[in-house]
Amino acid sequence: MIIQFILMFIWMGIVPALAGVCFLRKKDTISIVQALICGYAYMFALAEVLCLLMMCLKTSLNLLAIVFGAAMAVTALTGTVKLIVSLKNRPQRVKHEAKDYLFLIAAVVVVALISVYVSLNTHYDADDAFYVAMAVTERYTDSIYRVNPYTGLEYRVIPIRYVLSQYPTLLAVFSVLCGGINPAVLAHMGYPLILIPLAFIVWYAVSGYLFPDEPRAQGLFVLLCAALVWFSGYSIYSDGMFLLGRLWQGKGTVAGIWLPMLLYLGIKTLTEKDSEIPAYVLFFAVIGICMLSTMGFILGPLTVGCLTLYGIFSKKSARVLLTGLLCITPAIALAAAYLIILKTYF
Repeated sequence: MIIQFILMFIWMGIVPALAGVCFLRKKDTISIVQALICGYAYMFALAEVLCLLMMCLKTSLNLLAIVFGAAMAVTALTGTVKLIVSLKNRPQRVKHEAKDYLFLIAAVVVVALISVYVSLNTHYDADDAFYVAMAVTERYTDSIYRVNPYTGLEYRVIPIRYVLSQYPTLLAVFSVLCGGINPAVLAHMGYPLILIPLAFIVWYAVSGYLFPDEPRAQGLFVLLCAALVWFSGYSIYSDGMFLLGRLWQGKGTVAGIWLPMLLYLGIKTLTEKDSEIPAYVLFFAVIGICMLSTMGFILGPLTVGCLTLYGIFSKKSARVLLTGLLCITPAIALAAAYLIILKTYF
């Protein structure tokens, strides 16, 4: 299991970070935080496209894992080359005193404690009967959304509520790539160690936008975010509880990670001039939120739409409107497909 968890950190940490380097525009330095965010947007978009395509072709799960893993590996290798070149030409950066990073260090410690605690004290609920069971079923049958996890029989009618959001299939794919680790173990113990830190990395990126070149303010911002999550047990529907208790369910990742990610990417691509993050990364992120949950068909366009309106007034450019409309196209297309399938089968 130690080897499997090492593979998990490679496939869900190092590989997307290196892959994300490919999508950053050339600047003086490459931000690993931004690279990781771009890499996850790309990875989830790639997974959604491949899962839907190979489900329609009725291929095996193992073939899907091979194609997905190869695509991510090639992208990560390309990003590695770009990163090495950038490191050779990096300029001198402004140095801060060690005390400026005390809040950030404290935030890292708190986030690490939260991640380990959630990993060792798993929350279970009724939704595990589908999300985790579907991934286990796909691993056992080497198929993609063809067998009902409740009965073990092949589907007679397509499961419209879930089939366009392939998050359980991605869990099964990671299970294959991580040395055959049981999807239930990966979901309940592995995901918290990766995705909870990712949530705070996104908020750290937001703090960099709000407080540029102020590491003390950035660290304090992330620490306060961690405190809010830690004490979010006042309701089972709070954002923090979704992050800590339902990460392997799409809606938990939507609430805890993807909506803040869309907020950050939307601000960077739709409101900034000459941003280091290109607009097509926001396009990837919209596909990614649709992969997580059918709620993404609505929440993704709403978030990007609001940021597009803000960008139009702040940049006073009609090009922002076109960019925003193009970015929400995948969600609208999938929502239309959902309605067509719903009308056809029901």
